[in-house]
Amino acid sequence: VPSLPFIGSWRFFNKRLDFLRECTKIYGPFFKFTIMGNQVFSLSGTEARQFFFAGAGNRHEVNLLEGASLFRTTPRKADVADDEKFNVTLFQRRLTALLSNQRIEGHLPNWSTDINDQMTQWDNIIDPFKALYDLVFLITSRTLFAHEFANDKSLRKKFSDLFMDLENSSSFISNLAPYLPSSNRNLRSKAITGMFTIVNDVMTKRKAAKAEGRSIPDDGFQYLIDSGDSVSDIMNFINMGLFAGVITTGMQVPWAIVHLSVNRKWIPLILAELKAAVESHTNVAIDKTKPLDLS
Repeated sequence: VPSLPFIGSWRFFNKRLDFLRECTKIYGPFFKFTIMGNQVFSLSGTEARQFFFAGAGNRHEVNLLEGASLFRTTPRKADVADDEKFNVTLFQRRLTALLSNQRIEGHLPNWSTDINDQMTQWDNIIDPFKALYDLVFLITSRTLFAHEFANDKSLRKKFSDLFMDLENSSSFISNLAPYLPSSNRNLRSKAITGMFTIVNDVMTKRKAAKAEGRSIPDDGFQYLIDSGDSVSDIMNFINMGLFAGVITTGMQVPWAIVHLSVNRKWIPLILAELKAAVESHTNVAIDKTKPLDLS
């Protein structure tokens, strides 16, 4: 895709959806463009998914996390601590360990409780972009981060709001020249400071509890501490983990529910697939005389 020198494809920042749609129409499901000297690949459709997961993506020729970091406000070392720059490989190694079968199985009881607790607070009519987003944030916090976030609703909301401020501070100018004075830079600085304060407080309390011989949760946060990660490392892991587990999934899940409500022919097919999975992998009996109602 033709682009401006150094800056790259400007319209990706100010008219992203129109830009991607027009390029897909002109160039097809595979095309590439530049952002500040970096090549970005756009892939859509079945063939593109196969290309990414079984082809170039599997050979690390393209990388989702590295691509995301090009135009996101990932905290840099100058923002939080004098540590090494965020390492994508380290993030992937930590993520793989925290998503192991053994750890996932250990989370299942808490997931069930968390989901039930959240859903019992819902009314008959919900805003999926709020209710489901909050649920995804809770499950992600429980799985990858600290139980303090998952167990304390007010702390979780505070951290979630700070993270969204960090996301909203991202713009073309803030990424091109992050040190220029601007409202986005101030918002970003306050968000990072607030997140850092919370993470550092949890880390300090954990270390004190361990030194005193008190019990500490065996969660993702403790795994990062025991792995020798600094506050800066943990901040970057949480930031990218929330992007992968909340920003993407937290938007896809509500839209999936919206599409199901409009295209109701898919509901019985999805329910049949879910029931088959439950029957195949658990000993839970399903009462087929009482079908699950998604209306």
